[in-house]
Amino acid sequence: MSHDRGRSARSTGHLKGSVLRSDRRREKHKASILYVEDEAITRMTVHKMLQARYTTIYQAGDGREGLELYKTHHPDVIITDTRMPLMDGIHMSRAIRELNPDIPIIFITANEDADFVEETKKLKVTRNIIKPIVLRELFATLENILGIPAPPDRHGEGQPG
Repeated sequence: MSHDRGRSARSTGHLKGSVLRSDRRREKHKASILYVEDEAITRMTVHKMLQARYTTIYQAGDGREGLELYKTHHPDVIITDTRMPLMDGIHMSRAIRELNPDIPIIFITANEDADFVEETKKLKVTRNIIKPIVLRELFATLENILGIPAPPDRHGEGQPG
């Protein structure tokens, strides 16, 4: 029974890709990330992946909770869904920008319309990642923002440098 439950969680369509096999051997990068997503399965899955690579992950189920966590913890990077109950990602990001105009913000969204893109430019959003989430794209974006060198390619892995 639990096997079926696990399969349905993976087949939600919100995530693509997988964690590289070498991630298990990788040390965690020192970084704090606030991840805001209202969809519980996606939030738990991405949180687990982030937690495997970075030292501190805060998670929130809506923008209001995300804003409070930001005020309390001042993370290095924010990753947020855009459409959520109580407070959406745009309103949360606008409030955070008033507190810190330089915090990197990554939007995870299915919205690509012109008005939305214009709003993200006004907010100086660091990156829009279109759903479904491609984990390699998310990690590459985070590592670029955090100044973490790219891992060696598969041919160079484990080779003396």
